[in-house]
Amino acid sequence: MSMNDDQVFYISKDQFQKLRVDFVKHMDDIKSFLDEALSNGLLTDSHKESIMSERDSNNQKRRLHEILERN
Repeated sequence: MSMNDDQVFYISKDQFQKLRVDFVKHMDDIKSFLDEALSNGLLTDSHKESIMSERDSNNQKRRLHEILERN
């Protein structure tokens, strides 16, 4: 499989919740992630604005996780 091929991974809601702590702890560059997620249609501009309105970077990551969980 080449780097350009789309891959889809499915995890349960419970698995996704368990990953939250690691997700928040290990995401280094939320701005780049948001830009990529916007360009791929995973998030909208209003999602990005909502996330970036959080003052603390950990709260931004938690907000992102909440949005992804709902989608």
